[in-house]
Parts: sequence; structure tokens; C-alpha cells
Amino acid sequence: MRFDKKKVLTLVLVLAVVLSLGIGISYAAGNPPTYTDVPENYWGYEAITKWSTTQYGILGGYGDGKFGPSDPITAEQLAWINGRILGIADTDAKYSGDGKRELTRAEAVTIIAQAFCVEPLENAADTFADNASVPAAYRGYVNAMKAAGYIKGMGNNVFSPNSSYTRAQALQVIYNMISDITDNNASDVNAADNYVIRKAGIQLKDSTIDGNLIIGNGVGDGDVTLENVTVNGKLIVFGGGSNSIVVRGKSNVSNVEVYKTSGQAARIKVEGEAVVKTVSVAENSKAIVNGAITNLIADENTSIELQSAKVVNVDVEGAGVTVNVDGKSTVQTATIDASNVKLTGSGKVVNAKVTSDAKSGVVVDTKGTKVEVAAGAGDVTNSSGKVVAEDGKTTTTAGSSNTGSSGGGSSSGSGSGRA
Repeated sequence: MRFDKKKVLTLVLVLAVVLSLGIGISYAAGNPPTYTDVPENYWGYEAITKWSTTQYGILGGYGDGKFGPSDPITAEQLAWINGRILGIADTDAKYSGDGKRELTRAEAVTIIAQAFCVEPLENAADTFADNASVPAAYRGYVNAMKAAGYIKGMGNNVFSPNSSYTRAQALQVIYNMISDITDNNASDVNAADNYVIRKAGIQLKDSTIDGNLIIGNGVGDGDVTLENVTVNGKLIVFGGGSNSIVVRGKSNVSNVEVYKTSGQAARIKVEGEAVVKTVSVAENSKAIVNGAITNLIADENTSIELQSAKVVNVDVEGAGVTVNVDGKSTVQTATIDASNVKLTGSGKVVNAKVTSDAKSGVVVDTKGTKVEVAAGAGDVTNSSGKVVAEDGKTTTTAGSSNTGSSGGGSSSGSGSGRA
């Protein structure tokens, strides 16, 4: 399994940031706003009135009683929308480029899809009639958004990819995608689509999220607790610190994706009867895993700490990865598919499989680990530079881990590949 989140990270760091725009946006306090150009029978009325209240503060009117629903959305305005949803503060504005540029429909839909981790769908069975005119870079995202029911097109199954995207259309697609955004503790939530936690210190209890549960950037290094929460989509972690995210009770989360590139590492702590199957750590991110999970996937340049963790499979897919296994942690099998990877710590790693995709620089410091090196992968060393497993051979590293498993010294045998 491979997962490439470079496009998502680029969007979060560059486009999906909140700007100090100075574009005259104002928000209604308390009751839903009334805009002279958005009557109750307007097709986008519900989306505009919901997302422009102070409760959400996603995108407001111009301050003169008008919203401008038919005005083309600009790059900076869409950055405002995505950033506000994810909880990024105004002072974190980092947008560079032509922010005043009007976005095409294909561009805007792709930016929104990437911000909320919608995977592109290249070979869709049901596409718009003008799918061939959607630029190739955007086509997979347009297909995926259509398949999910988030976009409907312009009628007659036409998308019109190169025409302008309006402010109303942008808020409508967000309305279609997101069931709700919370800045407060919540319980008994049944979300048919995505659900966003925007601030730290939130507890979500006794809830079912059929879409993705998104821990927004606004959580920072803070904590979030999920108790008896089922996530049928993905748990997407943009925020969270060394004491977060706690998954407890009878929670069930199949897939967690961590995008934490600054501040503290985001901890995924699994307690009690809770089930977390797969944790994927995106490029340049930092994560801590505490508790039992089935699969851990590490992308390029990630730093991962296993603390009192029990992991069945670790799959290192990118170069420059460090996985530290503390003395109370165990890993059944670690598969290393890239160069310059370090597997260290006093915990127990039963098997380490170094494939031919790992050309050099693999370090295994764990004791009593059976290291299988494919032909062409290069020698595997410890941190001191001593060879612990030769290219094309299988060796068990000396000593025993702090978990009490026996090491059995060092023994060599021939072999190649993943045998």
C-alpha cells in the first residue's frame, strides 16, 4: 500500500491558510444573516446563511448588506474558506502569489478536494459529459467529487470546468461535504458527511461519523478525546500534540492519517476496547503511537515514536524515516521499502524485511531482530556503522530487547527478496 499526500500538504501549507485579506467581509452576530441579494428562495440560501454566521465564520458578506453570491471566487477567498474551516488563525497568513486571480470551476473543486483529503478518481464509471475538457491535473478530483455527490455540475450533466466558480458555489460544495464544525464538546452526533473539530480540548462522545472526522489545524498542540466514536471514513489529523488524540471506549477507527509538520508530534493513543486499524504518517510529519494498532505506514522524512505500543505491521514507504520503538513496545514485522531508514530503540521488533527498493543507509539498532535483506538492498548497519546484516542475507541481531524476548545472538543464512 502506497500513500502520497504531498499535494495535500502543499495545499494546507500554501493555499488553505487564512489571509489578512482586507476584502470587506463581515459576519452576522447571533441570528443567521439577511442579505439583500440572497432571498430565501435562492438555491444557495441555506449554505450561505449557515456558513456566514459568527458560529462558523467561514465567509461573510461585504458589509453593505450584500453577499455577492454570483461574484467569482478568488484564490485568496477560497484560502480563507478552507483555512477558517480548519481553524487556522488570521495571523498565520502565508499566502503568496496572485491571490486576486479568479479560479476556474475545475481549479476550485480540486483545491477543496485536496484540503479535505478526497482521493482522486482517475477511472470513474460516471463522469460529466464534458469530462474530456477538464484539465488532466484536475480531472481525478472532479470525478471523485462527483462520485461522492458533492458536486452536481451546471445541469444536463455538464461541469463547465473552465468557467468561473462563484462564491455561492464554493459555500454550497462545502455545505454538501461537511455535516458540521464544532468548537465545543459534542455527543450523540450522527454525521452523514465530514465532521470537523476546530479547537483543542474537545471531547466527542457516543457518535458516528460516516464521512471523515477532521482534527483541524486550530487544535495546534492541544488535545482531543474520542469516546465511543465510530469513524467510517478516515480520522484526519492536522492538529494534536504529545497528549492527543485519545481514542477510547468502544471507538472504532479504520484509518488515521497524520499531517503534523510543525510543533509537537501528534500522538494517537488507543485505550481499552477501542480499535484503530491503520495509522498513516504523511511526508515530513511527526507522530506518536500509543496502544495497539494493526498497521503503521510511514511516508518520506517522518519521525515516529512507538510508546507502549503493539503494532503488527510497520511499512516504511519513504526515505529518511526514523521509527523509535521504546522498551514497552513491540512490532511483529517492519518492512523497509526505502533508503536511509532507521529502526531504533530498546523495544522488540521480531522481523525486519529490507526490500530491494531500499538501496542504502538502512540502520537497525533493535536487539534480537531477524533482519531479512533482499539482494541489492545493500548492507544493513547499526548506528555505530557496524554491519548487522549483509546484502542478500538473513541475520538475527545480537542481544535481547527490554520486552523480554530472546535475541539468540547473530546467525547468518543465505536468502534474497522477501523470503
